[in-house]
Amino acid sequence: MPLIESLKVALSAIRGQMLRTILTVLIIAFGIMALVGILTAIEGIKSSLSSNFTSMGANSFTIRNSGMGIRMGNSGKRPKAFKKIELYDAQEFKRQFNFPAIVSISTFADGIATARYQSEKTNPNINIMGVDENYMTTSANTIETGRNFSATEVEQADNVVIIGSEVASKLFKRTSAIDKVISINNARYR
Repeated sequence: MPLIESLKVALSAIRGQMLRTILTVLIIAFGIMALVGILTAIEGIKSSLSSNFTSMGANSFTIRNSGMGIRMGNSGKRPKAFKKIELYDAQEFKRQFNFPAIVSISTFADGIATARYQSEKTNPNINIMGVDENYMTTSANTIETGRNFSATEVEQADNVVIIGSEVASKLFKRTSAIDKVISINNARYR
């Protein structure tokens, strides 16, 4: 059968079964659309997970003592006491750590602090952390405005602070927070 005659028979079959033809075309189109959507979603999820793990520092680890309210021991036995990690111990580890990586020292200081600037005041639920100059890098945080701590400020224990965006928007509604002096639990910080 010649090609033209075959095309005429195919077109007449399509016209004769219009509903079946439309449903078949819609099913094929929906299947391709679903497949493309699923593949796109999978790539998006992979990219999101990869960037989140990268920002968390997939090559990082945290060293802390077990004094965080965790009881080690069972059956009425006395829990094992772990030595506290003192600042000197952490600084010595940081100094001696030779692997080509960034080491940061941080500590949780307070979870119910209040910050004040002039007549503005936050709720008493501000978390306070003591950190060094490398913390912003190892914690994958970014600074929107201003700068990070310098090594000299950390070494001299200067009263400087980096505040989060919520605290900044509460205390400094119309002005920049940079180089302003705020009070946190009756201590003054720049």
